[in-house]
Amino acid sequence: MRNRTMVIDEDLLPRLATDLRRRGRDAQSVAQLDLRHATDPELLEALAGRDDLGDWILVTGNDRMPEEHPETFRRLAPTVATIDPRQSEPLKELHWRFDVVQRWAHRIQEQEPGTVCRYTLGRGGIAWTPRRRPARLVLRRRPRLAGELTGEPRFLDQPVHPPADSCMASTSPKETPRRSGASRGYREERYMYVSM
Repeated sequence: MRNRTMVIDEDLLPRLATDLRRRGRDAQSVAQLDLRHATDPELLEALAGRDDLGDWILVTGNDRMPEEHPETFRRLAPTVATIDPRQSEPLKELHWRFDVVQRWAHRIQEQEPGTVCRYTLGRGGIAWTPRRRPARLVLRRRPRLAGELTGEPRFLDQPVHPPADSCMASTSPKETPRRSGASRGYREERYMYVSM
């Protein structure tokens, strides 16, 4: 078994490092290392430059970290364990991450140096690969309606639609159809109008 320090990122429950130490694991939180509020590249640079940690692995809930900072990962080749955000249990996200790390702590500590692996409750230590991003909700300011410009009263039972000539026009009052081209790598987006 490798005696590797598990560095717990600040997007995980703070007590996780304490619980892991109670179980006999070498674990420290980012706060204990005085690296709170550091950006991901700053955190990885700081960990790579610390000799007192020895062999370390960053345990993070940010599953997209390698995708967001490819240059830093290429240059430093850090050992990172990410937690799959897709929950299969009816738990809050922080508790889901907590359970995943507790379950796979032994495998996380034995992960090969310079690798990035993804962990979930069902499977641990899968080689990390980029995922197709899920559809995200983008809030857009709703175009003003003719009645709002003239001050005419609008009743709650009247449908609210954007003007027909608007580029955001839709058959539904709340969202427009998804953008086409999702299979070609575009991110799917759904638009919802909000009054601002």
